[in-house]
Amino acid sequence: MQDFQRIDVRMQKHIVRIVNDEALMQALREGKHRAALKLAQKIREDYQQQFGEELQISIRSLACEIYWHYYVLKKAIAIEQRFGKKKFTSWLIRHIDVSDCGEKKEDTNRWVWDLLSIVF
Repeated sequence: MQDFQRIDVRMQKHIVRIVNDEALMQALREGKHRAALKLAQKIREDYQQQFGEELQISIRSLACEIYWHYYVLKKAIAIEQRFGKKKFTSWLIRHIDVSDCGEKKEDTNRWVWDLLSIVF
């Protein structure tokens, strides 16, 4: 089992926030989709333990959101390293440094991740 202890995950009722820091980037760089799925499972288990109820986000949807935020962040950083800071990439990096993953009633774009998770 992958060690996810260094990954910064913050939980509140109906929402989890995953910090897109070096610990997360390393875990996903090494394990890709499988690591995202394992992390999503761990987050759901931790949420259940902390709040005594199941997080109403499927493992696949949560993993998909975690992975694609990481992937876009990685690409934006690579573009900045190659071409210098650009207004759009700087804005993008600022807005995805934390992945806010909420249940449908809290996250208006949950349907996007649910849909994309079909092919994840």
